[in-house]
Amino acid sequence: MAIMKKPRFTETQGRYLAFLHAYTAVHGHAPSEAEM
Repeated sequence: MAIMKKPRFTETQGRYLAFLHAYTAVHGHAPSEAEM
């Protein structure tokens, strides 16, 4: 029987976290509010 775990964050939050990770990897710093 499979046990369903509650996700730690929503799909939208996951996309935001992925964007922050990719942006920081490319630019070396987190984006400003204007770049979001």
